[in-house]
Formats: sequence, C-alpha cells, structure tokens
Amino acid sequence: MSLAYVATTCGMEARVEHWLDVSVRNRKSDSVVAGWSSMRAAELSLRGLFTTDRSHPERAVALLEEAVALEAAAGTPDHPIAMIGLAEAYGLAGRFEEAADIIARFWRERNRIPLSTSIALRAAGQLALFLEASGSSHELDRLLPEATAAATAAENSWGSAAAGPVTAMIRIMEGRRSYERGELAAAEGELARGLWFAELSHHTLWLVSAIVFTADLQLGTGDRHGARDALVRAREVVDTEHVSPFLVAWVAAAENRIGRSAARSATRAGELFEELTDRELSILRMLPGTATQREIGATLFLSINTVKGYNKSLYRKLGVGGRQEAVQAARQFGLI
Repeated sequence: MSLAYVATTCGMEARVEHWLDVSVRNRKSDSVVAGWSSMRAAELSLRGLFTTDRSHPERAVALLEEAVALEAAAGTPDHPIAMIGLAEAYGLAGRFEEAADIIARFWRERNRIPLSTSIALRAAGQLALFLEASGSSHELDRLLPEATAAATAAENSWGSAAAGPVTAMIRIMEGRRSYERGELAAAEGELARGLWFAELSHHTLWLVSAIVFTADLQLGTGDRHGARDALVRAREVVDTEHVSPFLVAWVAAAENRIGRSAARSATRAGELFEELTDRELSILRMLPGTATQREIGATLFLSINTVKGYNKSLYRKLGVGGRQEAVQAARQFGLI
C-alpha cells in the first residue's frame, strides 16, 4: 500500500495498480493501514484516483463513494482522504460545485483535521481549480492568499523541485486570477512557474490547465503564434492520454478562442470574406487529418449532410474549392 502511494507521488501511476494487487493478494484478516479504519477503503481510494480511465470519471466516482461508505461503516465518517479523493473524482466528472463544497470544508478545518501538508496543498490547488471552473471568483479570491502563503512556505522549506508537484495548481490558479484581473506581467511569471511545477508533477489535469491558461495569456498579449503552439501541445496530450471530458472541452474552447481571434484578424485584413462560426472552426481543425465527412460528423455529433453544409460554407468563406485548399488557406491565415 505504501509503495502504491509513493508511485502516485513520483509520476509512476502505472505501478499503482501493480502494488495494490500485491497488497490484496497478501492481505490478512488483521491487516491494517495507518490512518484508515478500512484497508479496503484505502485501496479503493487509490484505485479510484490513480488507476481509472480519466475519460470515464464515473468509475472513479463509484470507487470513491464506496470507499467513503466503508470508512463510515467502520466508524470513521467523513474520512478526510477518502472525502477529498471523492471531491477530486466529482471534479473530474464536471461536478465542480459538489467537489468545491467538500474540499472547502476540509481546507477551513485543516488545523483541526490531521492532514499532511502535501495533501492539504494538493487539496487547495484542486479547490482553486474547481472554484474557477464553477465561476466562483469571490470564493477563489478568498482562498488564494492563504493557499499561496502555504505554498510559499512549503517551497521555501522543501525547495521548489520537491514542493512543486503539490503546489503546482495553486501557482497555476494564482496566474489565472492575475490574468483575469488584467495583471498580465504578474500572470506570465506565475503561470510559467505553475507550468514548470505541473511538468514535475506528471499530473495531466494540472499540465493541460496550465497550458490552456498560458495560451489565453499569450492571446491576450497579442502572441497568437505562441498561443497556437501551446494549444498544439495541449491537443496532443488530450488526444493521446485518457483525460476527463471537461478538460477536452476546455482545450476545444481555447482552440475556438484562438481561431476566432485569427478569423477576426483575417476578416479585418480583407483575407476572409466572412468570419467563421465556432462550429465551422471545429470542423476546419479536423480537415488536415484523414477523417471522412461521416467520421467528422460522428465526432461532433452531426449528420453527414450537416457536415457537408458546413464544409460548403467554409469553402465559400475561405475562397477555396476543396478540402486541401481549405487546409492551406487556414494555415496561411493562422486558423489552424
């Protein structure tokens, strides 16, 4: 069980399931895990958080809900690790307000509840992300001063490389709020720090969030090429790894913002006859690949006739006669 947990902290999540399986095979009736009333609950919590397919978060939710129930039945209702784990699973499933409510309670009571510093910092970062995702900016502004002070203390005590994997999301959200307040110079440094920490953590949710927020900042400062390059990286991650659906949606929304900016610039310059819609931009981004019109429709939940209609509109607006010409024009205008 300890080896399974250590594997989660050093980017070796593929080993978590192995060590949990070893633990189950060797478990005795009197086996215990320090800090848990139910060894099975401890196991399920780790499985739910680190071995499930992030693109189907309902499985993680089911495992964590079972872990919470087992701890409650064993005499430990509201077990902090199980509950914070459940909150993270809720967040991955897009249930941001439920997730934030759970973590906020434990963060407020962290001096009374026996939480390690690393778990408290990780929870604060997750809470900040879920508050941002649910649009709770006032609560986020109340959280961040305390959370950033705790993160700074940990980084000063442990060193940045050691503390970074647990303070990453706090730094990322610090940069996001600076960006939203228009403090772009501060946001640049904070997001760069958060992105470096996210890379140390090997945590896909944190990494992609940092990249998307960085792309928004670059777009806001007029660096459209930098923003587009950042989102190419984010797209590679979400296309090659199992990530939660809301994260895929965030990347798509950011791509649309970049595309809209490029389309507006091209329209103003007289290069485009008419600005593209979000749906047209979504289809345009799929044209460089090998997907057929039917496959594009299936991906975007559109009928093939609807896709054909959008393609016709795309070609007219781009002033081209076919798919390959559309791709070339889109690249020329910075749309993809």
